[in-house]
Amino acid sequence: MTQPPVVLTIAGSDSGGGSGLQADLRTFAAQSVHGVCALTVVSSQNTKEFRSALPVPALDVRSQIEAILDDFEVKAVKTGLLYSQENIELISEMADADLFPSLIIDPVIVNRHGELLYESQTIELMRRRLIPKSLVLTPNHLEAMHILG
Repeated sequence: MTQPPVVLTIAGSDSGGGSGLQADLRTFAAQSVHGVCALTVVSSQNTKEFRSALPVPALDVRSQIEAILDDFEVKAVKTGLLYSQENIELISEMADADLFPSLIIDPVIVNRHGELLYESQTIELMRRRLIPKSLVLTPNHLEAMHILG
């Protein structure tokens, strides 16, 4: 029996289940892909509002990713909400080290309520360091406007 391909999502959680790791893993399963994940931020939100976010330190994000890469043959990596400059730098450095085949970046610069999640210098860091490493970039129209300046 052939094993399904493994895809790593590096993203935040959504307590409402409509986005983030929860949505990525459901999408992977629907496509017969084995999803693995590294958590970047724990958010408290629902369909009506975003309440709070608890960031996961970059050292812990790295540990999660390394544990996955040590055990699974990851075919692709998809990012979602990275939430911090440190996490953006971490993912950029790991991509520079050729640890990520087929890097797919969903920049998640605004939340579903249209609220900006990053300051301008963080968006610039993403534009300069992370986006050029992507095979595929999937911004929505508001995110594309921020990326393009």
